[in-house]
Amino acid sequence: MSDLLELRAAFDKGLVSDGGGSVRYLLIEAKAREPLDLSCYDGDSPCDMNMKAGAALNLVLVIDASGSMSGARIAEAKRAASQIVKGLGSRDYISVVSFAEDVIVHVDGRLCDSNGKRAVLSAIKDIEIRGSTNLCEGWLTGARCAGRVMEKRSGLKSHVLVLSDGRANFGTTDPGVLAVHAQQLQLRGLTTSAIGIGEDYSTEQLYTMAVHGGGVVHHTPNSDELVAVVCGELEELRRRAVENLELTISYPQEVTVELLSFLPCEFANKGKLMVNLGGISSQACRSLVLRVKVAEQYDEQRGLIKFGIVGSYRQSNGEETELSTRPLQVSLRYADYDLSSTQAVNKTEALKIAEIWQSWLIWETCEMNRRRNYQKIDRFLGREERYMKRFCGSLAEAQPLLKEVKELRRQACIDWDEASRKEIQSSSFRRSYEISDMRTISPRQWQTYLPGSTGAP
Repeated sequence: MSDLLELRAAFDKGLVSDGGGSVRYLLIEAKAREPLDLSCYDGDSPCDMNMKAGAALNLVLVIDASGSMSGARIAEAKRAASQIVKGLGSRDYISVVSFAEDVIVHVDGRLCDSNGKRAVLSAIKDIEIRGSTNLCEGWLTGARCAGRVMEKRSGLKSHVLVLSDGRANFGTTDPGVLAVHAQQLQLRGLTTSAIGIGEDYSTEQLYTMAVHGGGVVHHTPNSDELVAVVCGELEELRRRAVENLELTISYPQEVTVELLSFLPCEFANKGKLMVNLGGISSQACRSLVLRVKVAEQYDEQRGLIKFGIVGSYRQSNGEETELSTRPLQVSLRYADYDLSSTQAVNKTEALKIAEIWQSWLIWETCEMNRRRNYQKIDRFLGREERYMKRFCGSLAEAQPLLKEVKELRRQACIDWDEASRKEIQSSSFRRSYEISDMRTISPRQWQTYLPGSTGAP
């Protein structure tokens, strides 16, 4: 058992009606609370952002070199890759792979001492634009490069960073298959993040690889933001404290549970939900929300409905030892209808619940809008708006969130442009994952990208 990770959990309200029908929301927060030892970094680039590394890195850059990356995009991708190399220390390893229809390994697990850096920088300059987009094979080739380093050296943080502006149109393209690969790599200690460039990259493919791979996605509508975003990702990688965090949530048979998140999850059996939260940086937090529906009390001797929560993870230093959190238990208590319906809400928890919930439903709405599944959007948002209206009834601070959901519903059946979808989904992803926007120019609020907004492009 380890104290590296702290779990917190709380319901919006603690009482439920003994006649059944109550709906409650459970907020679970995981925080990596032990600061890292950052005393031995020796990089020589502004990309280090004043960071000093604990565990050495085993980093793979996988760069899209298909035709759509020609011009400024490939030039900025190469410049960003070069900045990454300059920001690495002499204990770090780097691999560089480019993909089009074919895949080329330009650097295969090179140590970043002074000679290594010169060789890698020279290799990056030689990357050229080619043909189609074999995203999966480029990514997996990069993973194999990382794997070879992992076989030789233990105690490394191993990570693949994919830079792409397009949709895979060659090789494996099925997001379900990509998810399986990403999960398997994460289990082996190799995580994946992605940077989507422009408007045409596949949200489904890149987010699947990253979310199931324990990493994150950054959206860069303009290639001139690539250096800042890539350097920001390197900083966060150095701060990474835990990897492959999986929560197991157990609950009794008198409740049904729904996860309001796009985090990978599995209902392992009756009364057990497993959710993968990926990797978390030191002092950072990741949260999830469960909607809990409670049936009528069937046993007068059991006044409590108990939920058990425990997390398993690895420390982000390349070690394979699985650690676990201290088990956590939270409860709902049956009460008569009048008492349960008039109880006060836990305002701090409830407001965060509403924010995470809203981020999830915005994300789902974007996906359905992209597919022009307008009937499904109306049913989905109608249902969620009803739930949120009841939830926000006694929480004045959440009323603006409800108002935004109503406006979202009003405009959700208009065909949005893809640039707006990308910005809206990027915003909801960052809010849900509680990560920063790495761009130097902060985007507008997500609502301004709706087509009916006066601030929309």
